Amino acid sequence: MSLTENMADAPGFRVPEIDWQLTGEHVLNLEWVKGIPVDERESLQASCRLCAPRDRSRELFTQACRSIGEPILGRPLNKISIARLLAQLLLLQKTMRINEGIGRALAFALKMWRYPSR
Repeated sequence: MSLTENMADAPGFRVPEIDWQLTGEHVLNLEWVKGIPVDERESLQASCRLCAPRDRSRELFTQACRSIGEPILGRPLNKISIARLLAQLLLLQKTMRINEGIGRALAFALKMWRYPSR
């Protein structure tokens, strides 16, 4: 499933289209998307877009991590595509670093890596 398909029902979220005529081997060119810059904290707070969506769960994140690891558990090394595994791990790491960076920019005291007390 593509990111566009995955986020189709998310209100206020749209994946920009790729401009294939201006995209090459080393350059990705996307359409301009109008929105609130991430460094304009007051504007983001006023628009109520500062907090993470409440409909996203820790269980789904855990499931995403498992979907990377479980297919290779118990398999011999010659049956594991290290290139594919690394690509999946790098994508997950990139996603988490972006989330952490945005969190730090918007709410510096945010403790993203701590589970809330129950």
